[in-house]
Amino acid sequence: MLLAWAALEAALRRSALHAGYKGKVRVQPTILIRELYALGRLNREQVQLVESARQQRTRIAHGLPSAPVDRDVILQIIRLAEHLLNSIPGRI
Repeated sequence: MLLAWAALEAALRRSALHAGYKGKVRVQPTILIRELYALGRLNREQVQLVESARQQRTRIAHGLPSAPVDRDVILQIIRLAEHLLNSIPGRI
């Protein structure tokens, strides 16, 4: 979960830069999520997935009680990160 989240967060930052986000990319992920939604780079379903994953990642990273990690959620996170990166023109 932590590795999948790290990849997704990096993809969110790169996608925000490519989409024309003018703010700092070293902001909290919640700000990036909101901005990418406003820019049309994330849809509502994707926002829900990312926010749910962010909450679970935070609980795990800080040693708080967490529901078991669902393999399908991790795969969805990875696919979303790949989708965001693949939508950047000129990216191999």
